[in-house]
Amino acid sequence: MTKSDTIMSTVNQLDENEKLVYYVVKRETEEHGGILQTKLKEIPDLKNLRPRQIMTIVNKLVKLNLIKRELIVNNGRSMYLLKVVPPATFQKDLDYAVEIVSKIPCFRCKNLYLCGEGRSFSPLKCPYLTQYLVNESTS
Repeated sequence: MTKSDTIMSTVNQLDENEKLVYYVVKRETEEHGGILQTKLKEIPDLKNLRPRQIMTIVNKLVKLNLIKRELIVNNGRSMYLLKVVPPATFQKDLDYAVEIVSKIPCFRCKNLYLCGEGRSFSPLKCPYLTQYLVNESTS
């Protein structure tokens, strides 16, 4: 699966209003380098959505890493500039997250499902986890 396939499969899981907001932000990113979040309600395509709905959808798209918010100062006021996350950034962030998580010794441990506080295998007494945490705190 390519980077843009991953994004498109995520976009395809959105409802119609979420797709609409995504594609408006995508269009504005391509044409103008982004759009101020406060200007979304003025876009004719989004007139049928209430400002609160638009904000909720934007928050969801940010959590899904489909769009990003950049805090900017416009005429002395702080505002959010919305942009679509490029496919390369999306994949790079995903690869980085997988790389970080794969270093945690718990995910390679044969006792992972037996481990827990108060059990015979415990993260509080694990020498591998302790060593990992010490190494991470000093690097």
